[in-house]
Amino acid sequence: MTPFENFIYFFMSQIVYRGKFMLELIIACGLFAFCLPKRKKFALRLVGTLLVLFGLSTCWSPMREYPFVLNFLKYFSLFVFVLLGIGFCFRTSIWTLLFCGTGGYVLQHLSYRVGMLAVYAIPSENVKTWLLCEALNLLIYIGLYLAAYFIFIRKTKMNDEICSKNKNIILVSLAAVICVIVLSIGFDSYSSGLSTVIYIICLLYIIVACLLLFFMLLSIFNNNRLRNEAETLERMMRIKEEQYIVSQNTIDIINVKCHDMKHQLSMLKGKLNTDDISELERTISIYDMAVKTGNQALDVVIAEKSLICQQYNIKFSCMADGEKLGFISDSDIYALFANAIDNAITATSKLDDEGKRVITITVKNSLGLVAIHIDNYFADKLQFDDGLPVTTKADKNYHGYGLKSIKMTVEKYGGFMAVNTEDDIFKLNISIPFVK
Repeated sequence: MTPFENFIYFFMSQIVYRGKFMLELIIACGLFAFCLPKRKKFALRLVGTLLVLFGLSTCWSPMREYPFVLNFLKYFSLFVFVLLGIGFCFRTSIWTLLFCGTGGYVLQHLSYRVGMLAVYAIPSENVKTWLLCEALNLLIYIGLYLAAYFIFIRKTKMNDEICSKNKNIILVSLAAVICVIVLSIGFDSYSSGLSTVIYIICLLYIIVACLLLFFMLLSIFNNNRLRNEAETLERMMRIKEEQYIVSQNTIDIINVKCHDMKHQLSMLKGKLNTDDISELERTISIYDMAVKTGNQALDVVIAEKSLICQQYNIKFSCMADGEKLGFISDSDIYALFANAIDNAITATSKLDDEGKRVITITVKNSLGLVAIHIDNYFADKLQFDDGLPVTTKADKNYHGYGLKSIKMTVEKYGGFMAVNTEDDIFKLNISIPFVK
């Protein structure tokens, strides 16, 4: 090789190679940690962390110069340093931190072994073919990292509460890292004496093991997330049941008091001035405004939410044949409409144009289906995930369950829920098979 080629080979094999593993690991872990909340002065923290990590990685010579134990300590310590770096840059619990680090490590090693398998047949006796192998490796890393992120990682919503409640994630994560490191070191230590067939079989074995570990980690997290979400929805339904009973009693008391005051007011006419009489009549007009739909639970929730709409100067329009909802339990009717109207109130109350502070509800029987339509104006830009808008509230761990709860209630009765927007109008459409 020419002196120039010798320089390129030395630079790539010694300087770049030593930091290559760290760069691959940082990017892989970063894919998992990307959506986590960032700490203050994130940019400075990130730059400082990268400098320290790359400094540590260059202190190690290539793997084959060390015995098995030292190699294990090398890679495990670098893994720990990356975890510390993620914790330094992002605000998260140690459980979520370990999950992100482990998932990243397995993804990095999977890509590394796939790259080895792809370039095995390409000779690397000179700089040109060696660079070709490196370019092929780079494409494999980019392809697998992007595929893993868009197909799996992006759909895995990191949640500290889920990870902290499921300590088995920690045990599985530690076991996964140890298995990957041991497999890697053991294979590289004895690969030089293996035949081509055995070499390829061992590579395939490690790749399959990494794939299984990767999917196992994501499955554990997603299953725990779904379980936590189901428990949250069940708690919400129980709270709504209790709230319905309280609201029903409250509305009944209000109606009785307004009814009594209405008769008492008629006896006071002539004893009070006109202004006082008018003010009292406006106050007790709530009784006359109560909507009678033919369904007690629906009447309760509409009466309750109408008071809130008055507070925010929201025009509330309801045309509902409540008798068609008789096959649905009172608590489910309350939960369904309360969640839907609460979402509509939240959206319309933000509007500066009071002319658009309007909520309309219709309930009717159409072609053997109970059709429920709730429309309201909105101003926020909505992003959808699995057909449902993502919550705009800052605390996403405890909000955004309203529509999920509605969907669960609708599906309980064999119905279908659809959400769509038209210009600046949010439309919630529900169809439930009618049962006499």
